Amino acid sequence: MLPELILAAVALAVVWLVPAVRSRLAAADAAAVAEGWTVRKLPWGGRVYRDPRLDHLAAMRAARDADERTVHSGREAG
Repeated sequence: MLPELILAAVALAVVWLVPAVRSRLAAADAAAVAEGWTVRKLPWGGRVYRDPRLDHLAAMRAARDADERTVHSGREAG
């Protein structure tokens, strides 16, 4: 009796939670896309939210680091 009751409670919780979680994820995805972010959906409902504008910062940082390595090695950049 008790195992069946527990199973029924878990099933009810899943039936209620799954749509609520999907709704929250859809709202978060829509907000991210509206801000220009990319959304990568992972298995089991995971998400990776990324702002592509950060690519510019990574490129600038890589160029700066390359210039610093050139200067520290005794050669002039350019």
